[in-house]
Order: sequence, then C-alpha cells, then structure tokens
Amino acid sequence: MARFGEVNSAVRGGGRSVFRLLALGVVTAAVVGGAGWYVLARDSAAAPPPIETAQATRGTLATTVTLPGTASSTSSVSLTFPVAGKVAEVNVVIGQAVRAGDQLARVDDTDLRQSLATAQNNLDLARLKLAQLEAPVKPEDVQAAHQAVVSADAAVQNALITLERLKRPPTAIEIAAADAAVLQAETALATAQRAVDTSFGTLRSAQNTYCGFLGGILPAVPCHSGAFPLVPDVIAQLQSILGPPFSLPASHANATTGILTANSAYVAALQGVTSAKQALEQAQLKRADLDSPPDNLDVYAAGLALTNARESYKSAVAREEALQRGPDPLDVQAQQLAVRTQEIAVATAQQKVADTVLRAPFSGTVGAVPLTVGQQVGTATAAVTLTDTGTIQVKMTLSESDLPQVKAGQLGLATFDALAGQPFIVRVVGVSPIPTVTQGVVTYAAQASILRGPELLEIQSDLQKLAAALSSGGSGARAGLQIPGLPGAGAALAGASPGAEASATAAAAAAAPSTAPARGGGPSGPRPQGAGAGGSAPGGAGAGGGGLRPAGAGPGVFAAGSQRLPTEGMSGSVILVQSVSENVLLVPAGAVRRENRQSVVLVPDGNSGTQSKPVVVGGTDGTRTIIASGLDEGETVVTSAARGTATATGTARAGQTNQPFGGGPGGPPPGGPGGGNVIR
Repeated sequence: MARFGEVNSAVRGGGRSVFRLLALGVVTAAVVGGAGWYVLARDSAAAPPPIETAQATRGTLATTVTLPGTASSTSSVSLTFPVAGKVAEVNVVIGQAVRAGDQLARVDDTDLRQSLATAQNNLDLARLKLAQLEAPVKPEDVQAAHQAVVSADAAVQNALITLERLKRPPTAIEIAAADAAVLQAETALATAQRAVDTSFGTLRSAQNTYCGFLGGILPAVPCHSGAFPLVPDVIAQLQSILGPPFSLPASHANATTGILTANSAYVAALQGVTSAKQALEQAQLKRADLDSPPDNLDVYAAGLALTNARESYKSAVAREEALQRGPDPLDVQAQQLAVRTQEIAVATAQQKVADTVLRAPFSGTVGAVPLTVGQQVGTATAAVTLTDTGTIQVKMTLSESDLPQVKAGQLGLATFDALAGQPFIVRVVGVSPIPTVTQGVVTYAAQASILRGPELLEIQSDLQKLAAALSSGGSGARAGLQIPGLPGAGAALAGASPGAEASATAAAAAAAPSTAPARGGGPSGPRPQGAGAGGSAPGGAGAGGGGLRPAGAGPGVFAAGSQRLPTEGMSGSVILVQSVSENVLLVPAGAVRRENRQSVVLVPDGNSGTQSKPVVVGGTDGTRTIIASGLDEGETVVTSAARGTATATGTARAGQTNQPFGGGPGGPPPGGPGGGNVIR
C-alpha cells in the first residue's frame, strides 16, 4: 500500500512526468512479465509480479480543448483625412504612443478658411435681414411710406392727363391759349431786342467816358477793342485797378466802374434775347402740336409711363400697409429658414477646417506614417495607422472537430510564446460558423477577450471553478494556474512557459483539495521545483503567502489583469474549459478496462490477486476517469498488474488484451475532450 500512496501522488501531480512513469511501468511490467513466464515455465515456484494500486477519491474533473491563438488588437485602423489637400504638418513618428484627440497630421487650410469667411458673411447678412423684419416699426418710417403713396398718386394723375391729351383733339380754348402764348413770346423777344440796343448804346457811352481819362493811368485795351461785350480778361484787368495797391482819382474810378456796369447790362440783354427766342420756339411747337394728330409712339410712351406710375403707386401702398400691420409671418419664417441655411453652411465650413487636422480617435501606438510634408492627399489616402495596444483579443483557429466544443462564454487560459510565465484568463466572445478552406483544410475562426480588472471581479465564483478545472489534471494541470487569494480559489496566476510541464501538485491541492497527500503540498513539506520563495501550501496558505510556479515558469505570482498584455501578432495557445464535474468519484484512467463490452476495474481480492468489478463510468480527461457507480470512495483499484494474475471472479489471463478506458494512460477520452459546456 505504500506504493499506492506514491502512485496516487504522482497521478495528482499530473503532467508528462506521470505519463513517463506509467509508460516506464508498463514497459517494466512487460519485461518482468515476460521473464516471469520464462522462469515459471522452468520453475512453477517463481514469485508473483507486483501489483500497483490507487484509491478512488472524490475531486474535480474538467474537460478542456487546446487551440492555437494569435494576439490581435480590437482597435486597429488606417486613418485618412476627411478632406483633400496638401500636407502641411506631420506630428508623429512610427512607434509613438498617442492619446485620444492628439494631433497626428494637418493639411493646408487656406482655401477652406476663405470659404468659411464667405459663409460667415452670408450668415451675417441673413441675420441682418431677419432683424429688420422683426424690428418694431418707427413713426418716421410710416410717415415716409405715406408720403411715397401721395407722390406716386400724383405721378399717376399726371401720366393719365398726358395720355388723355394725346388721345383727344384740342379744344378751342387750348388753341386760343396756345396762340396767346406764341404772341406773348414774340412780344417778349421784341422787348429783349430793344433792351440789347439800349444797353449797347449805354456801353458805347461808358467806353467814350473811360477813354477820355486815360492819360497814361488807365489800361487802354477797352479803347482799342471794338468787340462787345468785353472779354473776361479785359473785365478782370479793369476790376484789378479799382482796388489796392492802385489809388485812382474819383473821376477815373467812376469811368472804370461805368464801363464795367454798362458791359454787364449789355450781357444781360443778350441773354434775355436768347431766352425769349427759346420761349417763342416752345410756344410755336405747342401750337403746331395742336394742329397735328398725336404720334403713335408718343401715345405708347405715355401709356407706358402711366402703367409704371400705377405700379409704383401699388408698391407704395403695399409698403405703407405692411408697415402698419407689421411683418408678414411667412416672410419672417422664410428669412429664418434662410438664416438656418446659412448657419448650416457655416457649420459645414467650420467642420471642413477642423477636418484638416487628423486627430487620434483613441489612445494607442502609431504603426505607420506614409506621409511627407507637401504631399497631395485625398480622402482615400492612408495617412496614419493607429493600434490600440491596450485592448488585445485572442484570435483562435478551430478544426471541424473543435467547432462543436467551443461556444461563446467559455472561460480559459491563454499563453504566448514571447511572454513566458504570463498566462491570461480569457473568455470566448464569438465563434464563426462560416468555414475557411485552405488547400482542402477546413477551419473556423473564434475570438476571445482577455479579462482584466473589473471583469475578473465579476467572475470570482467562476474563477474558483476555472482554477480547479485547469489544475485538476490532464492538459489543465500543465497550465500552471494557481489562485491563492480566495477561499478554495483566488485571483492570481503562476505563469507557465509555453509547453512547460507544471508542478501542479500544490496547485491541485489549492484548487481541488484531495484526501490523498500531495507531494510537497503540506505546510512543512518541501517546495516543488520552481516554487515561489514564500513556499506553498494547499489553497495558497504558504508561509510567505507566495504561490507555486510551474517548472520553467516566469518569476513569481502576479495579480491577474496587471501583467503586460501581449503585442498584436504574438502566437500562443488557448486552453478552454468545456465542462467541470465537482465532487465526483475519480480513479486513474488506467484503472478502467473493458471486458465483454463492460467497463470494469480490478480490485485486490485479498489473496495477492485481483478480481474484476463492473462499474459505470462518466467523463475522463485522459488522466482520470469519473466512476458514476459500482465503486465506493476509498476503495482500492489496480492501476498496473501482470496480465497473468487471475481469480475465480474473473481475472486477467496471460495474453489477454484488456485496454484502459480511453485508450490507456494519458490517452484521449472517447469521442474527444468532451462537450463545450460553459463553466457554471
């Protein structure tokens, strides 16, 4: 029975070391058995072969599936400018960490700012018109509008009279008035001509008087010139000698003033004749118009003038009425709409100016910057590639047999080749049912998120089951999971190098306590290979509070969710838990055999032999098998014995090919790792 304790501890420790021991045991048993048969053939008194046993114990068994995985960022985008233009600035370089909102690059915005200024001016004008419509009416505006109505009405009346005169023949009174006007103009012209003659005689007399006082004092030009009236230069010369610095005698001054006055009277008389001639011509034309019929062009022009006058009157009346009743609500609404349209134009122009600056949509790391200052870019030109290294997911590749076993919500553990000793708790977020066929190989894609911080706190109860599942043997025992912070489980992990064998003895004791002593798992027992400095005890109760690390693992225990995240593109593997059976009766998988299509275990018969005992088995993880019925807790089962040992109740005979359930120790369970149940 001492050998049973050692074997049981080795089984609970899990890992390939157990498989090597079992394989070595099988080979040894085969050699020993062969030698025993030979010796038995010579000497029937040879000693019987040794029997290795284990006890049926209660514990936790989990089925898992291991998949290849690749780290991938959930947010990785190739950014482009929303507007086209010439690159003015490039503000980042490859590998630079940026925050959300940081400026990455900028294109020239000169033309867009000019468009913005134009849109702003249009908006100001629209707002001004709206303000005018909504402004209260001023009394002076009402008065001016009324005066405009009066003036427009007078213009209509005048145009109407003119048109009527053109259309009807002249009356006798109009003819007599026109004749009288002609006669009066002729009389005025004759009177003006007599005034010219009289003023000319007066000018000659004044000239003679002036020239009689020359004596070398007065200018002689008016005396030698026969042209009247005097020219402006002569008038200016005569006016100049009347003032300083000259001081003429009174007689000379009077003569000079006399010729200037006579000249002015003569000029006025000549202008009177010209005016009289013009008046006579107009009177004669009016008189002639009365004798001739109206011209059609004149009638049309008069009618057009009347129409225009009436339209002006209507406009003036409408303006006055509009002022009296206030602004039209429809006009106000139309102008408000115009203002809103211009506001949208301004906002659009402002957005285009803002779009000239390329900003980071989220915090991350710059992956590529294919830009140079002065480069012409369009809206489809790749400008900056940005990756959020803080939100990493794991992409997994599933085979056809894996697909039914992987479902959204499953928890598991991911490890990466480049991050030795840093496992990550993950949860499946989606599985694609659409296959990918590559060279005839069908695969499916799945994604898992790495749980950190608050997400881990939300699944504390599931973490306990996850710890028990991944440290209860099989592939999980090699994951190196340990949770020493919580009762029976916890929130820390001892990392495992990819492919490293885990010293899962204490991890199994921490996550799934067993009645069998675990090697190195006691409070005072030696630390397993790779254990933390604080030692280890079941459930993480080591002296220094430190947890176990698997052989070849990274340094120490670390809090889940606080470790460095993998970088996009890192490759690794993911162990997903499919189902967890708690408080079930377990025996080593090699103890279960098939006889006559019945699952059996061999139990000692008390006489150094064994006997078959039928059992009903449940699931298996390839290392341990669940016994649903047929066996009691603590009962001893044979895990390795010579095939020739037999009893009356049914024994293994020499040459019999009994096979362990699931294909032998370490072999896969029937039908694959099991169902894809989410941990509950």
